[in-house]
This record gives sequence, C-alpha cells and structure tokens, in this order.
Amino acid sequence: MNHYINMRNQGFCPNAVTFVCILKACGGLGKLEKGKEIHAEVIEHDCEGKNMFIATGLVDMYAKCGDISKAREVFDEFTIQEVVSCNALIDCRMYPIWT
Repeated sequence: MNHYINMRNQGFCPNAVTFVCILKACGGLGKLEKGKEIHAEVIEHDCEGKNMFIATGLVDMYAKCGDISKAREVFDEFTIQEVVSCNALIDCRMYPIWT
C-alpha cells in the first residue's frame, strides 16, 4: 500500500495492472475506505467497467471487505461480465471473511 502512495506522490499515473494489484491488497487487508478511494481513481481514469480485471478486482475488494451489496452493485454496472467476475461474487458468498 505504501508503494502505491509513494508512486502517486512521485507523479506516476496508475495503469490497469496497478489498479488490480492495489485493489487486491485493499481486499486482503480489509481496507474498505482505501478501496473506495481507489475506486474513485478508477472512475477518474475512466477504467470502470471497461477492463474485466479491474472490474473483477473491484467486486473482489468490496466482497472481501464485507460490503456484498456494493460488490453486487459494481458487478451489475459492468459493461463486461465474465465468468471470472461471477466467480468473485460466488467466492465471497461461500467464504465470507467477516463471519
């Protein structure tokens, strides 16, 4: 997470791979507020829904942070819906980390 902050402070612009990695970190650490900030950046960079990996990362992050309704909302807004993103929703319902 600190590397991402340092990267942004140095003026580097995140790409799709960066977003996927930081969303995975936010989900793994349960950092919902930071994940929401990253989601706002994704929207700002016009990446939401256009990249299957970012979209799946968003669903996975919200689900792992315990916000299933937001995960479903993001999933429903995708312009690209793939098996991988469906699996992210299925996975969070089978193994919720907040219980």
